[in-house]
Amino acid sequence: MSVVGAAPYGFVETKRKYMEEVLRSKGRRTLQTMLFCIYAGPEHPLYNLNLLSASMHLSALFSLVYKGKDGYKKLPKRRYEVWLFEGYGETEEEVEVLLKELDFSPSKEEVSEVYKVLYAIKPLILEWLTYTHETIYAPEFAYHIDYCIRNHVTSLPEPEGICMPNNYPEDWNCFGNDGVAKLLFDIVGFC
Repeated sequence: MSVVGAAPYGFVETKRKYMEEVLRSKGRRTLQTMLFCIYAGPEHPLYNLNLLSASMHLSALFSLVYKGKDGYKKLPKRRYEVWLFEGYGETEEEVEVLLKELDFSPSKEEVSEVYKVLYAIKPLILEWLTYTHETIYAPEFAYHIDYCIRNHVTSLPEPEGICMPNNYPEDWNCFGNDGVAKLLFDIVGFC
């Protein structure tokens, strides 16, 4: 997909080569922060920090575009898929290695569950990373990851379009003291 004219709002023009370098350098760390969130769960004291890290990495990757012959472009979806998911977490065995690098000792069943949640997160993340017609912000990435994790443990209402706060039960105050939006605002000053 491409956009003609000046780089759209929320995007940073760079070279395709640089985009690929950034993707390669952030891919493994982004995957590990998502795996941490999935395995440790929302009750872990470092959950929000890792959710923030994953969403900020994804937001940084999302913002990069390069200028092609017919306008601004993103990398092909397959590139994101390889460097964010398949390069380091294509199999349950690879996911287990990454979890052990995070000092977890998962059972085979836990690895299998983490793998299922990771691959529930994957489709929309890949779709969003290739958008050029609208801006996807860090809280949207965070809500999607968090929604897939929480929905795996307890059934949440199906999202209407994308995952945003109205998909959560009333007793989970996403804009309150524990919420993703509040966390992002407190740390980076925007939401």
